[in-house]
Amino acid sequence: MSEPQTDLGPSRPGWGFASCGWLALTGLAPALEEDVYWDLLDEIGWGPKTSLERAAKAIVKRISAADCAGGVQRTQALGRLLAEQLEQWEYARGESLGLPDDKFMALVHHVVGLGQATFLRVQREPELVVRWVRQGRFKAGVLPVFQRAQELYPLEELTEALVALADPVAAADAGRLTDQQLVLHTEYGLGIVLVRGGATRIVFADGDLPG
Repeated sequence: MSEPQTDLGPSRPGWGFASCGWLALTGLAPALEEDVYWDLLDEIGWGPKTSLERAAKAIVKRISAADCAGGVQRTQALGRLLAEQLEQWEYARGESLGLPDDKFMALVHHVVGLGQATFLRVQREPELVVRWVRQGRFKAGVLPVFQRAQELYPLEELTEALVALADPVAAADAGRLTDQQLVLHTEYGLGIVLVRGGATRIVFADGDLPG
């Protein structure tokens, strides 16, 4: 791939450099260590009445951008584990909680967000979630807190975290581009490849180039 002298075009709504960067960083960063993760939840005091904004700001103060991406990974990993256990429990009792997929995962991440003690208790006693479901006493959990925190990190910190975890390829030498690949342009700086619907774009902080 050469570097044609093409002016940057506007990024697609919802697919700017920050959103693409966090998507790439979440794929690159290792999951936050579980003990660090649970300690972090204890520190921010996440619960049904906790302010999402305040909790997100607390995360930004306490951990790096890469660790925030790792926090998303850890939340999702714990959520998958608990979801599988709850599904097995539903099957064993021959009854369903009656939740659509999005509500079921909201319940799972609600349990994760309540901390390690509650998470382990629900693993031992899955029937505890029945009352929450009947009373509608759960919300999306802690995953949106990490997602909101991502919006608060400076773009420079996101860029540094990406470069630290994956060496970008010079745009002129990139060859065939793949989704979430990092490229470095002599004029526009760090770019992230976005492949959607058969079309390829390179997303920079100031706009896009066709791939």
